[in-house]
Amino acid sequence: MGIGFIIKDLADKKNLSAVDLARLLGKSRQAIYDLMEKDDVSTAIVRQCSEIFDVPPSYFFQEGGAQAVAKDHSIAAINSTVTPAESSCQEKITLLEKLVEEKERTIQILLNKQ
Repeated sequence: MGIGFIIKDLADKKNLSAVDLARLLGKSRQAIYDLMEKDDVSTAIVRQCSEIFDVPPSYFFQEGGAQAVAKDHSIAAINSTVTPAESSCQEKITLLEKLVEEKERTIQILLNKQ
């Protein structure tokens, strides 16, 4: 499932039209329709959408898509034994691990330039 489809699904759940989403993202209506067809989008769009839909950025990168958004905008995994507190901690750990990996990659790039 591509990120564009996830954005479309979240917009539908919040009853946001393409015009509404375009206004919130500062894009044209056609750009939003194009966005909803993409598998990958820029991190800036992911950040903006995570704020608009009140979900963590990691929501757009979940494997398998086995999650649901509750009325309080929290994320619950379907058929999961993980509690909300554990889920939140695991998301933070995953994000921090990705951040560390990216920083390590950047350090290696800089060291190789010297």
